[in-house]
Amino acid sequence: MKITAEALKRLDACADQVALFEQHFPEGCLVTEEAALKAVAAGLDVAWFMQRQKRPLWEAYARQKRPLLEAYERQERPLREAYEQQKRPLREAYARQARPFREAYERQERLLWEAYERQRALCACRVLLAAEEEPTRA
Repeated sequence: MKITAEALKRLDACADQVALFEQHFPEGCLVTEEAALKAVAAGLDVAWFMQRQKRPLWEAYARQKRPLLEAYERQERPLREAYEQQKRPLREAYARQARPFREAYERQERLLWEAYERQRALCACRVLLAAEEEPTRA
């Protein structure tokens, strides 16, 4: 792959980076380890350039991965369905056995919440009554 100043401009490189590139690579350059080291030494933002090159790599990866994933999912689906079918009666038995505990907890928690709300209301009343009495003491 050859990099040129025009290619950098098409990628919206900033003007100072394009000028720096042209200064060090007036004819452009091939992507090589040597060119990358020279670019870094010159102060070019190599990471910025590489970020813009990720998309084609990612798309190639995704294209190659797709048939692998589809094959995996085709093979795994019957196994997962059998697992879910075997797990269903266990979940239902658990729910039946846990229901009385949950209901007892919810009843007790509701009573506790109601007691808390009553205490909070009493405290609020005491504060209001104290505030009403305050001016008469002065």
